[in-house]
Amino acid sequence: MKLTVGRGIAVGGFAAAASMALLINGADAHHPEVAASSTCANGQAAVRINSSSWITDIPDHRYNPNIAISFDGAVIGSGSYVPSNGYAFTLLYGAPADGRTHTVRATAVGAFGPSGEYNGIGEYRETTVTLPVDCESTATTTTTAPTTTAPATTTTAAGSVTTTTGAGLGQTDVTTTTVPVAV
Repeated sequence: MKLTVGRGIAVGGFAAAASMALLINGADAHHPEVAASSTCANGQAAVRINSSSWITDIPDHRYNPNIAISFDGAVIGSGSYVPSNGYAFTLLYGAPADGRTHTVRATAVGAFGPSGEYNGIGEYRETTVTLPVDCESTATTTTTAPTTTAPATTTTAAGSVTTTTGAGLGQTDVTTTTVPVAV
C-alpha cells in the first residue's frame, strides 16, 4: 500500500489522538478521592472528611501508606489506604462556624502500591465545604425536670369505714376505702 500525504496525516492524527487518550487515562490513575460535609457540634463547625483511593479492580494499585488532608492549604491530618480500612479513611475536623466555603484537599504523599511501585506521589483531588454560619445558637441544651413533692395524705374515719386520699409520685389522686369484714 502506498502512503499518500493525506493518509499519512490521517494516520499521524490517529496516533496522536490515541497517545492523548493513553496520557489522559494514565493521569487519572493512582490518585486519592475526597468528599467533605459540615454540621454543628459543641458550638463549632464539625467537618467530616472522607478520603478513599481511586477505584480499580487491582487492589494493590489502591494501596497508599500516606495521604495528607489539608483545609485551606494547611495540613490537618493524614491517613492511609490499606486493605484493613477498605482503602479509605475519615477525618473529623473542628473549625469556627464562619459560613464561608473552604477547600479540602487529599494529596498522595507516598507512592501507590505495597512497595511504592505505582508512583502517584503528589496526585491530589479537592472539594469544597461550606460551614454553618452560627453554631452557638444551635448548641445542645440540657433540661432538668423540676423536683416533685408528694401531696399530703388525708385520712377520714366514719364509724368502722376508713378512707385515705393521696397521690403517689407521678400519679393522680388515689382513694382507698377500708371496710372491716366480720368473720
